[in-house]
Amino acid sequence: MSTNPPLRVAILVNSPRVFEWQFQLLKKIQHQGNGTIVLAITRGEPEGQKADDEKQSLALSLFYRHTYWDRDKFKQKPDAFAKRDLAELKDSVPTISMTPQVTRWSDRLSQRDIATLREHDIDVIVRLGWRIIKGDMLTVPRHGVWSFHHGDNQINRGGPPAVWEHYYGQCCTGVTLQVLSEKLDDGLILDRSYTATDKTSVSKTRSKLYWRSVDMLPRKLAELRQLGGDILSAHSDNRTISFYSQPLLTEKKMSLKEVLLYIGRSLYAYAKQAVFERLYIEKWVLYFRIADEMSTSLWQFTKIESPNDRYWADPHIIKRDGTYYVFVEEYMFDTKRGRIAVISVEADGTVGEAQTVLDPNYHLSYPFVFEHDGETYMIPESGENRSVDLYKCISFPDKWELEKTLIKDAHAVDTTLYEHNGRWWMFTNRQDTAGGTTHDELHMYSAPHFITDNWTPHPQGVIVSDVRCARPAGALFENNGKLYRPGQDCSVDYGYAMQIMEVTELSEERYSEIPATRITPDWNDRVVGVHTFNHVDGMSIVDAKTFIKKNQVI
Repeated sequence: MSTNPPLRVAILVNSPRVFEWQFQLLKKIQHQGNGTIVLAITRGEPEGQKADDEKQSLALSLFYRHTYWDRDKFKQKPDAFAKRDLAELKDSVPTISMTPQVTRWSDRLSQRDIATLREHDIDVIVRLGWRIIKGDMLTVPRHGVWSFHHGDNQINRGGPPAVWEHYYGQCCTGVTLQVLSEKLDDGLILDRSYTATDKTSVSKTRSKLYWRSVDMLPRKLAELRQLGGDILSAHSDNRTISFYSQPLLTEKKMSLKEVLLYIGRSLYAYAKQAVFERLYIEKWVLYFRIADEMSTSLWQFTKIESPNDRYWADPHIIKRDGTYYVFVEEYMFDTKRGRIAVISVEADGTVGEAQTVLDPNYHLSYPFVFEHDGETYMIPESGENRSVDLYKCISFPDKWELEKTLIKDAHAVDTTLYEHNGRWWMFTNRQDTAGGTTHDELHMYSAPHFITDNWTPHPQGVIVSDVRCARPAGALFENNGKLYRPGQDCSVDYGYAMQIMEVTELSEERYSEIPATRITPDWNDRVVGVHTFNHVDGMSIVDAKTFIKKNQVI
């Protein structure tokens, strides 16, 4: 916990009624205690400023009609864009109205208003409304005016959010947190995050994107409070030159052809998915190979397929007395719930029958198994139970008992442990905000020993915020003196592929990794996804996503 006083935060809003995602962001700032919201600045309407009553073109009218239809068709709960009053916040926020001097695109304050703001001794101004900010307002707070760009400004600048990613078929949509400067889109980047672009609905993508913002800004305030202005200097020192060679994007510049193409792609994707889901059901299978070294050519692997009343996924391995025991999620179609099973595989490749080993009254998957001091342990994914539970094996391989709950009251998935330099490291994806997703953000904790509920969050908190590699995809492993972490790539679809990351630094102060190689579902034309890899003493194994017709389910 920092001994520095909470940061004094002011917010720029268009009115005292804000969107739900903004309300929850402010609520989180108040709850965490790293910032105190000392002022809300609402935007007064300048005299003589005319509303944009320009007659809409046919293209723009069609675009807006489709946007309204999309939001109504794919209602998201909770609704990120429902309206809330600032007065509902736990601690009341003083509110003043200031009327900016305006140009066509930007707002700036008079010197009188600037002097008023300086009296509030502000550390950070958070822009949640207004237009482009220019002038001395940018210099009022000690650490600048912070603003979101809901998009990756390296790829698309302008807006609306998620529209152009959908139009261009980009599998990821980004959100950027930056410190504003006089030069548009050239502010200091504090953080970036990436989530998957939904093929069928812009409103689905936007919901994920804006809920992601709720976690990003409070984390950076906590970092700023802990480390002071050094974090801004560090970000500034790491800046690289970045050219943007695309046009400034806006819906008002869309031609009728572009709008029709945009709507057509959306409706086609929706119809295709709806028809497919009526006819087919997802079924995961296993592929393995036993060889002297780690196997990396997937076409050489042998398939293990379950009966058609279930599927097997998330394989993890323990080798005992020359036999490989593959622990899997066994998902039953009739109960629509996963449990943990074990399948024995002999050194000659002979596959045994599956045995159920854990089956509580909630969903389990991803049975991370490991051995320590002669004992065998498992951490199955139990996000539905809002816990991270450690089990101990009392009779191998099928008798287990709960040893300890490591984390309580958290929706954490695919928890993976690794011992390094006398300390245990926990990698897990969490959903900390309602409306968020478990695919995008990898949290890390550490402890002197793994049998504890006292895990220390890493100073970086979220070490990866990227749908293309964040979610764990198997145990960390060493190869040729290097350490690797398998990560799921859920950008194209959940469980589409894996990114194998090389861990370049793992310490109590810093974590870093770089992409090393990928595993994609291209070795077999029936395979459309792959999302877990493990290797233990000669056996390499992956799971693979396929589909079967619903009438084939037993």
